[in-house]
Amino acid sequence: LSGTARGDTLSSESSVGVASDYNSNPFLGPSGAHAAESLAVLANLPATYTSDTGSLDLIPRLRFAETHGDVALLSNYQYLDGTWHVNGPLNALTASADWHRDSTFYNAFENAALLGRSLQRQEDIAKLDWPRDLTERNDLHLSGSWDKVNYSQSAATGVQNYSYGQVLVEFDHALTERWQWTSSVGVGRYELVGES
Repeated sequence: LSGTARGDTLSSESSVGVASDYNSNPFLGPSGAHAAESLAVLANLPATYTSDTGSLDLIPRLRFAETHGDVALLSNYQYLDGTWHVNGPLNALTASADWHRDSTFYNAFENAALLGRSLQRQEDIAKLDWPRDLTERNDLHLSGSWDKVNYSQSAATGVQNYSYGQVLVEFDHALTERWQWTSSVGVGRYELVGES
């Protein structure tokens, strides 16, 4: 890359492919089950920029499928993850942001609420992590995260949109070579969107 330092690198290990799926009974129905079949295009296109002082990662992942029969979970997804990391003599800053849109769920409680149906899910995530050395024996650590999830037609399925934010501050003091004092305070707020 022109105009960059000699040690900077830009790299990518990408893949693009086609996948086909067939499931004779996707929801394990006792009788009258309908098969599901799909043909999908998948792409994984990560890119990493690295310099002497930090790095930047961008990871887009895509799946577009033509599906027939009972719609399978995770039939389509679009993910974009990014992480920025900076190193200094006394600091290390890491910031990340993720955007996820798919038709699957990540835990048993959400899956149980579906009753055999697929549902579009969108999630926005942001994280910040900043440790700093104050002296040889003292350091300060600040971290925070924010997560927001929206479902399409959430009222019909029992799942609800929500947001969840957290902030944590930690102070460490080395008393001796083997003993360390740690003080921390944090706050978190989980909120159902649209609820009082």
